[in-house]
Amino acid sequence: MAEVDRIMTEDLAISLDQMMELAGRNLADLAGRFLTKRNSRPAHSRILLLAGSGHNGGGGLTAARHLLNRGLRVDLLVSTSPDRLKPATRRRYHTLAALRRLQKNPRVAFLPSFPSLDPYAIIIDALIGYHLSGEPHGIIRTWIETLKRQPRGRSFLLSLDVPSGFQSRSGTFSAVHLSPDVTLTLGLPKTGMDSSSFRHHSRHLYLADIGIPAEVYGRLGLGVDPALFQGKSVRRLF
Repeated sequence: MAEVDRIMTEDLAISLDQMMELAGRNLADLAGRFLTKRNSRPAHSRILLLAGSGHNGGGGLTAARHLLNRGLRVDLLVSTSPDRLKPATRRRYHTLAALRRLQKNPRVAFLPSFPSLDPYAIIIDALIGYHLSGEPHGIIRTWIETLKRQPRGRSFLLSLDVPSGFQSRSGTFSAVHLSPDVTLTLGLPKTGMDSSSFRHHSRHLYLADIGIPAEVYGRLGLGVDPALFQGKSVRRLF
């Protein structure tokens, strides 16, 4: 997937922002689908989004904007200050900050510390992407440990691309990791997602279309069906 990202941006001039927008919209769509299934009044639901400093966090912040556009309330925990976010992620942070200023009764909040999980229907994990090597550290490690320690009640945990703490190449989990109800992975399943360990820690796996042409996969020797998504932007794998 790292090479796919390079071909998309360098050879096809498909920007990271374009792919991030599709990732975030699909994440918001899937979150909305589960809200409707689990809650008779989904419009009154609150969502907690945990965002890291990298592109995984940017996808999560994009999803936050789409969720706000549907009238939902989103509380954000961002792992670092805006100036330390990757550029594409920083742009999405500033979009949400601007939306907060525009809203008469703000439905988006930047939280100063980790909250109680009781009010939240969905918790979105957009902390760490597929590049993780070694153990999570710093504030992200603390948040993972806090989330695992707190009772979630009816809260639903949804991870973007990979669960935080998952080593996507080996298919193993770090000592500190999240075990989501659902993972929405992007483009193609990551190498380690066919492991028994992954299936043990993520109850369900969905795949999202982020606009990658089949020819890109063909260039890498991967036989991916052009009709992989069969007219749908998200499909369930298990």
